[in-house]
Amino acid sequence: MSRFVKQADVEQEQFDWGTIGWRARPTNTGARQIVVMDVTLEPGEGHAFHRHDGQEEMIIVTQGRITQYLELESTDLGPGDSVYIDEGIVHASYTTAPRPLTSRY
Repeated sequence: MSRFVKQADVEQEQFDWGTIGWRARPTNTGARQIVVMDVTLEPGEGHAFHRHDGQEEMIIVTQGRITQYLELESTDLGPGDSVYIDEGIVHASYTTAPRPLTSRY
């Protein structure tokens, strides 16, 4: 269902490595193929290697720096940089700066 998502609607979920702000997922928008979230990774933290079956992903760095892995390849990304990840591709993101990273997935 189409709908507006205001900042107050963004459900925050806390993890050891940082925070996710859920903007679009099946439980709040009914979306079936897209998930959009704001992510904050604390310094020295990251998302361990994983993959998403049935879901493509785009990561846009808004603040800080990460080392982004796509299977066996990696590169550093900073503000304004992004990565597109096909469904089923193993990937990981780790902060490389002394302050938190913020990005949109």
